Amino acid sequence: MLDSNLVHEIKNRDFFKNVNHYRDFDHIKTNLIIGNKDFPETFLTIIIPVYDHPIKFIARAINSALNQDNPGIDYKILVIDDYAFPDKDNGVENYLRNHPDDRILYYKNERNLGVFGNWNRGIELSNSKWVTLLHSDDFYKPNFLINMINIIKDNPNIDQLACKYEMLDYTSGEVNEADAMKPGEGKVVLRKVDYREYMYDMFTSVKGSIYRRDTLIEIGGFRSQDIALGLDDYSLMMRYAYQFNTYYLDTVLYIDSWGFNDSLNLKHWYPQLIADYFMWKNIERKRSPLIRWAYKLKDVKVLVNRAVSYSDGTSYIKKKVPVDFDELYQICGLKSGKYNKFITFIGRVFAKADEKRIKLFHKRIYITLI
Repeated sequence: MLDSNLVHEIKNRDFFKNVNHYRDFDHIKTNLIIGNKDFPETFLTIIIPVYDHPIKFIARAINSALNQDNPGIDYKILVIDDYAFPDKDNGVENYLRNHPDDRILYYKNERNLGVFGNWNRGIELSNSKWVTLLHSDDFYKPNFLINMINIIKDNPNIDQLACKYEMLDYTSGEVNEADAMKPGEGKVVLRKVDYREYMYDMFTSVKGSIYRRDTLIEIGGFRSQDIALGLDDYSLMMRYAYQFNTYYLDTVLYIDSWGFNDSLNLKHWYPQLIADYFMWKNIERKRSPLIRWAYKLKDVKVLVNRAVSYSDGTSYIKKKVPVDFDELYQICGLKSGKYNKFITFIGRVFAKADEKRIKLFHKRIYITLI
């Protein structure tokens, strides 16, 4: 059973309101282990949060950031270790000392901050106009930076630039990393993203996104995992697109390693579904009553179908997630998981047409990758 205080908070949360979470862990220090923090402001900081991934993946992430095609900017790589095992060497410090590079700063937290606390600390420690997060089990294609930076320079109204990412599924056995590392190429589309596009799915992610650092400070950072239901990257992406200018480059320049990250922790997904539902309701309330009814109908169908797929293991997670259906329906204000299929179908048709209209609203720019 979920904590009643957390349930009350999620039901009453304003998902569009900024809350400062950079102060959540002021009592925990972060120490610089390798590098010189007294350097002039750079254009970009690549933040690599480290927890307990195998060193071969951490090294791969670091090397993919170091070995980028020349982006024509100064950038630093900030490796921030969340110190998961104080009595165990995770190999990161040893690796960095044996592979020195002036662009690298290595920090270690004195105590564990959790995923989002560690992200926030990395953003705070950055001394740059722009920041990006590279998960320590993921990696960039070699032309990630040169293309993303050129677009940012050519479009000064951009606050967040996101690219598509590809998942390498290590849970299914061997994967072809060599193919994944091949640079993106060809003519691709760049367009602005509307916050309403986050209805039902996280349209952009921190994976493959570059942000103006001051906007992430202004928006308050990521909510810590232990003070609310669900994970906060989805809701922050939506709120960010509501407040700032998010742009999306429709090509894969970032590779996500599925099989080693915190997303596979099954405890997250049932609470996350509830958090998602109430975020959808927040978005819905900002819509015109002429279309709001359609989304109200679709909300229930998506919630129920997603809960069923989690429970029976047919979702993209590929594992069975414990779901308390009675509790889910009670929290979300539903009598049961049943709904009128014909009326819901009509609502889905109208909602789908509205979703297409939103996506077509913004002008598309065609970019030729370098």
